[in-house]
Amino acid sequence: MALEDLTIRGAGNLLGPEQHGIVWEIGFEMYCEMLKDALVELKGQQEEPPWNVRVDIKIPQFIPEELLPAPADRISLYRRIARCRTFRQIKEIETILNDRFGDPPPTLQNLQRVRTLKVLAKDYLITEVIEWNKSLSVYTDAPRDVVAITSKLRPEQITPRQIEYNLRGMTAELFLQKFVGALIEGVS
Repeated sequence: MALEDLTIRGAGNLLGPEQHGIVWEIGFEMYCEMLKDALVELKGQQEEPPWNVRVDIKIPQFIPEELLPAPADRISLYRRIARCRTFRQIKEIETILNDRFGDPPPTLQNLQRVRTLKVLAKDYLITEVIEWNKSLSVYTDAPRDVVAITSKLRPEQITPRQIEYNLRGMTAELFLQKFVGALIEGVS
């Protein structure tokens, strides 16, 4: 009887071609996410919302088609990376990808670094990271903490909410690698 109720109300055959109702309309992953949110709400638990940080760096960051030819596989990996809320989760995905494909291509490394930056941004109260001409601006409510751990990158200008770094002939990709590396060391 419970199975028939699921079919009528929208679960149906969750993984087969005969999906019904809401699962068919929004997709299985979104359905699971909504179900998880509903359970957290019913249990009265408070889940901390993700830290919002704007990252506007002009670097290629994508999963190459040569790595994962099937669009569904690439979309699934994009979603997995986007759902990471902790550095540990990012490292788990990196380990799986390294085991499966070896060294990731630079565009995938960039994607992972940007996600790592977004995850670690909360620890340093970073709200924005923006590339301008040949510099990069970091907006934060804790500039002293950020400057202390990124001192090797020699910030050019520091204000109460902004740190500006001159790329000094470095590519934005290399700067991001060093910046995120410094954040990781600071958290470790």
